[in-house]
Amino acid sequence: MPHASSEETVPASITRKLAEFVHQTTWDDIQPIRNVLECGLLDYIGLASYAVDHVASSPVFIEAVNNLSATGPGSVLGLSRRYQAQYSALLNGTLVHSMDWDDTNSVASLHPGASAISAALAQAELEMSAAAPGGGRKVTGHEFLTAVAVGYEVTCRLGRSISDVLHRVGFHPTCVAGVFGAAATAGKLAGFDAGQIEHLFGVVGSMASGSLQCFENGGWNKRFHPGIAAHNALLGVQFVKAGMVGAARAIDGKRGLLYAYARLPEPDLHIVDALSSFWETSNTAIKPYPSCRLTHGPIEAAYELRKHFLPDLDSALPLDDTTIEVTVGSKAFQGVGSTAPNKIRPTNIVEGQFSLYFQFAVAWLHGRNTWDSYRLLQDEKVLALCRRITVRVDDDLRDGSLVTVARIGDRAVKIEHPLGEPGNPIGLPEVEAKFLPMAEKVYGVQGARDILTLFHDLENQDDLSVFTRALRT
Repeated sequence: MPHASSEETVPASITRKLAEFVHQTTWDDIQPIRNVLECGLLDYIGLASYAVDHVASSPVFIEAVNNLSATGPGSVLGLSRRYQAQYSALLNGTLVHSMDWDDTNSVASLHPGASAISAALAQAELEMSAAAPGGGRKVTGHEFLTAVAVGYEVTCRLGRSISDVLHRVGFHPTCVAGVFGAAATAGKLAGFDAGQIEHLFGVVGSMASGSLQCFENGGWNKRFHPGIAAHNALLGVQFVKAGMVGAARAIDGKRGLLYAYARLPEPDLHIVDALSSFWETSNTAIKPYPSCRLTHGPIEAAYELRKHFLPDLDSALPLDDTTIEVTVGSKAFQGVGSTAPNKIRPTNIVEGQFSLYFQFAVAWLHGRNTWDSYRLLQDEKVLALCRRITVRVDDDLRDGSLVTVARIGDRAVKIEHPLGEPGNPIGLPEVEAKFLPMAEKVYGVQGARDILTLFHDLENQDDLSVFTRALRT
């Protein structure tokens, strides 16, 4: 594998240390985050497969990829057709994020699983295919989950450092940081050493992308950002396998990720603090509601307030002059609580997902926030309540805080840790309860149960193809 000649004189960088971490991490090392990974994977399967027939954008993405991809080894959850690996990565990553219901890391302010798992599935199937060198090989459950783990961790550590800046300038961290995590995952499964992974980071650094301009009109761009990251990681692996020399110090160089995208004045060494001994992945949460994580505190505040007015909620609805106040941190206000017209009156699903007003109104009036709740975007009662909500900012809350205080009249509640966050976690039984209703609509009752059985035995599987085959219809 060729190396740039200057590398011999450059001290170990953040880029190199992350590459070494990816190469050296073993199955034993990832045990502290096993539960996080397993919850994320099962959640991923339910969401990606369900999105095929239940999200308006899915037929468009599927048709586009059908027109591009020849038949290959890649499986797309909920479909029978096989795709070239990079395109199965693209479709799976797009489908799983299409409802904005996939796992999130609030510290890193991104969705780590969508790109990492998509890259893992695609690269694993490519490794096992007849097209692979030597006619393919078996990939074990241990290998697969270990690769997913390093992808999560690279994504989360980069996101923790730069996501706030990326959001402010209009980049989507899930895509920008996610392409490095997806590359870590795919490179791990490809058997790369640390030097090759460093080159791979150098290659995908030129493919980090993801504009949030789509928020202006509810465009579907955000939905395919994790797919783009996974797709580009698959491409990068093949370029490095063929001998491509990637950019040195792609993350911390003077034109690398940290400077070019986040304008950091110097490399953030915290990115590589306590690698292998502390897992940023542990802060990853399962989402109970299909909306921006910053709306979850307001949703649960509405649920709590609702309890004070039961059992006769309809007759106890606040009068027209009753104050409805929701207080959040500055990041939540900017992201979901501003007075922009499309926050107070969202006109499409994307806008509804990022509207504190809509989510609170639905929670108060209906007591549940589900994918079907977006049918209420034109509901007059919901819209009337949206107009009566005042959102305030508590500047004393840390940046990115999910703490919410809501008040209706003289009654107030405070939500410290929304459901799913590390302070109020969702466990595997709850993820199964989220997974089964979606999976049964795709695979049937028995098919969903079969997937669940294979999932629970994944760590003992020495041939991942048995598992991936079950994910197709």
